[in-house]
Amino acid sequence: MRIDYRELENSSRYSKIMEVSHEELLYWVSDHIRPENLPMRIFYLLNLPMLAYIFYKLYFIIFVAPLNWFYLTSIIMISVLAFVIIVIPLHELIHAASFLAMGAKKVSIHAQWNKMLFYAIADKYVLNGKEFTLLALLPFLVINALLTAGIVFWRGELRVIAVVFLFLHLTGCIGDFALLGYICGNRKKRILNYDDREKGLSYFYIEIGNEVQAEG
Repeated sequence: MRIDYRELENSSRYSKIMEVSHEELLYWVSDHIRPENLPMRIFYLLNLPMLAYIFYKLYFIIFVAPLNWFYLTSIIMISVLAFVIIVIPLHELIHAASFLAMGAKKVSIHAQWNKMLFYAIADKYVLNGKEFTLLALLPFLVINALLTAGIVFWRGELRVIAVVFLFLHLTGCIGDFALLGYICGNRKKRILNYDDREKGLSYFYIEIGNEVQAEG
């Protein structure tokens, strides 16, 4: 049975270990990107070879099969704009669709344009650790797989666009992995999470009764 968020707040079975303001989320992420846990180590291990491959492709495009510099720069600038218009909404729509598939009703997507921060939330819908992990990983897996296929099979300008998209999306997924790292740090507790849209806060709770000390 799905736990109601009010049970987390009012029951002595649960203890709040963290709350994060959505306005401060970017700062929270910046404090949790060191490779000190398994998800962040995986993030860097996956990204470093991919970034090396991206730079190799850029080297090939620029020096081996060169495009005109002005033309190449124009393609890259257009790719960045297209990334904001296409890939970021797709990323958040995958998060939102995952919430809906899990049964959430009040799902919304938000943007802080001054920070280039985008996120999807499900108002007062409680997730356990496994659900949170699946929801966080899906956009990373789906979009990066599609873009990698694009780099392999596309040619010319389309390949440049796919390379730029992949570079931006890889780095943009760091927030999801930082949150996964926090979940992993408390994996020996039953960790639960929900968002409050009106207050602009995300809450993390653990179920009391496990002898292992949770990380703050």
